[in-house]
Amino acid sequence: MVAYEKRARATIAQRQKNLLVEHLGDIRSAIEKVSSAKKLDLVLNSSETQLGVFYASGNLDITDDVIVTLNSSKEVK
Repeated sequence: MVAYEKRARATIAQRQKNLLVEHLGDIRSAIEKVSSAKKLDLVLNSSETQLGVFYASGNLDITDDVIVTLNSSKEVK
């Protein structure tokens, strides 16, 4: 059971990494579009399984804008 759990966790981690690598270009593009439109200095920080968008402001929430831009880029392709 322990071996199965380790193998399942490794599989999930690999799939997360693959998805991030596969879509990183789209995510980067969406962040650049939002950054240009809102005239913000945004930074994408990514690791193997996580990413974050950073801006030096306590009350900034651009999550919806990034999601809308990502969704619209899928329809265009």
